[in-house]
Amino acid sequence: MDKTKPVAFIAIDLGASNGRIIIGSLCSGKLSLKTVHRFEHAICEIRNKKCWDWQFIQDSIFQGLKIAAGILGDQQPKSIGCTSWAQDFGLLDKKGKICYPPVSYRDNRTQGMPKAFSVIIKPTELHCHNGSALMPITTLCQLKAMADAEQETLQEANGLLHIADLVNCLLCGAVKTDWTMATASQMINVNNEAWDEQLLRKMSIPKKLLPEFIKQPGVIGSFQATDKELLPWQGIPVISGGGHDTAAAVYAIQPLPANAAFVSLGTWSMPGIETRGFLLPEISEAEELCPLGIPGGDWALFHPGTGLWLIQECRKEWQKQGKTCEYSELVNLARNSPSDSLIPVNDPRFFAPKNMLEEIRNCCIEQNFYEPNSIGDCARIIFRSLACQVSKSVKLLAESTGQELQHLHVLSGAVNNIFLCQEIANFSEIPVIAGPVEATVVGNLLLQAEVGRFIAGKQEKQAVLQASFKLKKYQPKDPHE
Repeated sequence: MDKTKPVAFIAIDLGASNGRIIIGSLCSGKLSLKTVHRFEHAICEIRNKKCWDWQFIQDSIFQGLKIAAGILGDQQPKSIGCTSWAQDFGLLDKKGKICYPPVSYRDNRTQGMPKAFSVIIKPTELHCHNGSALMPITTLCQLKAMADAEQETLQEANGLLHIADLVNCLLCGAVKTDWTMATASQMINVNNEAWDEQLLRKMSIPKKLLPEFIKQPGVIGSFQATDKELLPWQGIPVISGGGHDTAAAVYAIQPLPANAAFVSLGTWSMPGIETRGFLLPEISEAEELCPLGIPGGDWALFHPGTGLWLIQECRKEWQKQGKTCEYSELVNLARNSPSDSLIPVNDPRFFAPKNMLEEIRNCCIEQNFYEPNSIGDCARIIFRSLACQVSKSVKLLAESTGQELQHLHVLSGAVNNIFLCQEIANFSEIPVIAGPVEATVVGNLLLQAEVGRFIAGKQEKQAVLQASFKLKKYQPKDPHE
């Protein structure tokens, strides 16, 4: 194989507020990225529920694919793959068409579910099934809410697919999920690593809904062109195996040394640590720790929490006030603010407040902390509070796995925030390595390249990563300096 000749791959990257189509080009051991289409999407009301506008998302994806095809011209991509957030799903009819739109995890249909669950199954028993405590946003919890209120809908449906899997189905017709999405759903039994049929029966969730899942990354089908602009792509492989965006981000930097933790910090904060085999957390920690699958059938232990969601919501409020704040400006304002207030970012009050600015202000007042009086104050409070929470999560992960951590790898959206990265190093008291900022996309593309045998093994993957992206290191500083 001539590695001096460029080969292209297509990454579809869906986030909870926007989506992108990216061309990845691999040539002479370097990977380059080109975003050819970006679109924003929002939650809409359907059947009195907060749903994703799936038709708009679908149309936007194919618009982006056509743009990519126009740019590549005669160069056919070697494969295509999609990543998205986990948990949310659409229901399919017998023809494989969506009969129930994807509902957002921020919908209130799962309110009160933990209490309802405890009547059916004790937390200790649930922990033995899936290795963690119930989280209201998970697929398991959402399906239980439907089983209680919409059992007929579940019975009439013929299948279920998560967001990235719905995209794959559009591309090639495959009705499959992958290891990373399946384990995130809380419906995989950690003892036999299969769908937990006993748990599903207890929750009155029909087993027929759950698709086949693939444990190892691979080809799940061939692209089916429905538009003339995409006919040259007919038959290219569709790759699955790292559909969960957090898992794809982790894959980008694997293998990590045994003394390293990581945090993928975007809308959600996902501090984690590789366990090199499944590790069942002690029940005393089960309410906080969550084992999730990463590409290749491996496990990592996570401590999920709120991430940049707080600053995203504050920006919306500032925009309503006619104040447009770019992230680079927010970083500078935060650095120059005198505020030393900290808020508990994982408090449920910040999950979906009517006004995030007011919620943060009220929280500071209630704790007798410095009340934010400016945009810079608010940004500083959020960034430092996130850094503080990440440090607590990392220390918990280290204690739970018996590791003495020597550095922390920061991935995704937080990488460009030099103030936040430095604060994470300060609070954690260990060096921070930041990058790549596009970890999810990079992981998606590297996985495709490995499946297609354009990259041979972990050593070559690491060499490509090092040659393609600059990583920045932050040393912890004394806050009094």
